[in-house]
Amino acid sequence: MAAAKKQTKEKKTEVLKIQSEVKEDSPSQVELTIKIPPAEIERVYQDTLASLAKEVEIKGFRKGAAPLKLVEEKLGRTFILRKASESLIVIAYLQAIKKHKLTPIADPKLTKAVTPEKGEWQLTFKVPLLPQVELPDDYLYQLAKGVKNETKIITPDEAKETQKSEEAKKQERLNKILTTLIEIGKVDLPEVIIETEVNKRLAGLVDQVQKLQMSLDDYLKSKGITGDQLRQSLRKQVEEEYKLDFLLAEVAKKEKIEVSEKVVESILAKQPQRPLDKNRRQEEENHVRNLLLRSKILSFLLDKVEKEKVVITP
Repeated sequence: MAAAKKQTKEKKTEVLKIQSEVKEDSPSQVELTIKIPPAEIERVYQDTLASLAKEVEIKGFRKGAAPLKLVEEKLGRTFILRKASESLIVIAYLQAIKKHKLTPIADPKLTKAVTPEKGEWQLTFKVPLLPQVELPDDYLYQLAKGVKNETKIITPDEAKETQKSEEAKKQERLNKILTTLIEIGKVDLPEVIIETEVNKRLAGLVDQVQKLQMSLDDYLKSKGITGDQLRQSLRKQVEEEYKLDFLLAEVAKKEKIEVSEKVVESILAKQPQRPLDKNRRQEEENHVRNLLLRSKILSFLLDKVEKEKVVITP
């Protein structure tokens, strides 16, 4: 979808006569159904045929000068229709989300596509939206309470606590802060994002296992888990990571924590310069900005939790 969107932007966006409706799946996800009439499909089909004809060579004609009928016979309607669908589906989707004033936070999932050679097309998408995020008004107090009220049983081996580095102690406090933040915060995550990420990580794990010349079944047996347990474990991991990201963003919004463009530019200026296109440059800027912002948020939480006064439970 993202790649097709980029291709569509290179052309003049067409206006399609389509019908669309939205049904709420959850506060952070909707089901978008789009119906494209045959006349519109044929119009985009003809545009695609004309575009492809510019690159087709047919004996007896200059390149790109052959009659469209001969080009269609050579390429085949099925091939041309498949090419047409690449832009048709994206244009219809972008037009529909604009009409319904939707703001997706990631690519949608196409869950149903009825696309006959002749007749109306019906497409159904699951569209992830910005989730609702809730933090208690006294979230800093609750974070501090979670850290400072943590009960520890000191064993003889742990009596050497003073030898532990300050950095290790800081990391322990930070881990507890983040764990508590996940526990007290509420985030209604879009199911399509969770499902997509779980499938992505599962596919990556399968690739790694195959490189070790193992089957997935052998890997699961070595870990003493089932396929369902593996998926549940990955799902929990993904949910916690996404929930934490949104909660940290909410902290930044609530506390007005920002990263100036000058700081981002200064960091980028120190890195080895290499030729990048506009999109790659923007990705790099966003990556640096996000890293700096996350660092500022974590430092803020560590500082505030350390200073927060709480009642220590015996």
